[in-house]
Amino acid sequence: MPLLTKPYTILSPGEALEADTVCQDGIQASANLSYAGLLIRRHAYETARHLLDSLEKSKSAPSKEVTAMLRIWVDLETGNFTRAKTDLLDRLNRQPGNSLCLSLLQACIVMEMERQKETATRSGALRKAAEEVASAAAALSVPRLPETPHPEIVKSPTAEIAAHHIPDIQPPKKVPIPETAEGVVREAGSAAISDEVLSAYQSVLSDSQAFALEVWNDKGDYRLIEKAPGFAVPGGLAEFLRIELPGSLTESVSRLGGESVCKVSISFQNLGVATWHSPTLHVGLVTGPLAQSMITWVRTDKVFQKQNHSLLKAPG
Repeated sequence: MPLLTKPYTILSPGEALEADTVCQDGIQASANLSYAGLLIRRHAYETARHLLDSLEKSKSAPSKEVTAMLRIWVDLETGNFTRAKTDLLDRLNRQPGNSLCLSLLQACIVMEMERQKETATRSGALRKAAEEVASAAAALSVPRLPETPHPEIVKSPTAEIAAHHIPDIQPPKKVPIPETAEGVVREAGSAAISDEVLSAYQSVLSDSQAFALEVWNDKGDYRLIEKAPGFAVPGGLAEFLRIELPGSLTESVSRLGGESVCKVSISFQNLGVATWHSPTLHVGLVTGPLAQSMITWVRTDKVFQKQNHSLLKAPG
């Protein structure tokens, strides 16, 4: 009669901790440990690790054993298998019958093997792709034709004199940026930006490094002066600045402890972009490279600060 055996299942770290009654009682008895477990399940491993570090250093910390198990869980999920195995083996040497440590050690071994298998598969795929690219490049290579000797040319005295004459090399002509007399002004919204607000930046627009300037408010109204074509097209740089800034950076600045976004500066190889922001007014400037446009940026900053101060002091 054949011997019937029950299939053995290796639990994941989360399942092993859920199956352990002592560990679950410790987690449910502490709000901090419960929150740490929730962070791990939501894959916020760095935040969970920081919380567990704080609990271990605290004198009034909850169960040290449960805190250590949660830390091992974080190590397993983040691929730190060496430290997890070291901690688990140390605990098994002190508590040989600890079923939770045995389950976590089994999960550690299986997860490490799967990670190594994935790495080997990925490396093999990359190696195969590299070989295919190399073979394709070899198939496309054009064989080099043998060089044919040039026939000897008999030079006349006039040709020798002409050969020694080096023509003057002219420097490349600088292509001017196309400009218009008044630029291209676009308006949108019911309460358009006034001429008084825009006229304050005439000194900035007179600079040759200023390509485009845009003024907008939180109601969606804007005016744009474009000296070089291409910035005012739908989906272009001017529309991106107006829609994305400063709103897309507000959350990141708040996480870093900042209150609001006042200025954004971006420098590319051949282009510079800067924006200034206040509760009521926003200004965007597109210029040439930063090294050639620093004075233009400083001039714009002074105009904006003066204009913003006047708006804040105005009644209503």
